[in-house]
Amino acid sequence: KDEAEKRFRALLADAPADAPWRAAVERQLVELSPAGKGPALDKETVKNAEEMTAADRQQMIAGMVDRLAERLQGNGDDLDGWLRLINARMVLGQKDKASAALKTALEQFKTNKDALAQLDVVSRRHNLNATQ
Repeated sequence: KDEAEKRFRALLADAPADAPWRAAVERQLVELSPAGKGPALDKETVKNAEEMTAADRQQMIAGMVDRLAERLQGNGDDLDGWLRLINARMVLGQKDKASAALKTALEQFKTNKDALAQLDVVSRRHNLNATQ
């Protein structure tokens, strides 16, 4: 997995911006990243969540997402965190908050081509833009 990610990044670094296959490689990078998946939960958290009511589970998840957002405000250099936050906001039906997170992340990584490519893939996946 690490080797595949390394090779995909090298391929993108040497690729022209308008390469017809660029989007496919960017999608693969997002799928390989931890941000493409939800955060791993320990067994105790999963057990406790299974015993909660649906409303309590939703509240717990929303709290976790809010804590991630707070952490990113203090340390905005965590691209995987931003990708997870955008995905989580969409899962929770919070499209406005996902768009706001996208806007902040785009500003944070405005000079990082690889990060911008990954943010672009996630924004297209969710049909988001930073001005929504």
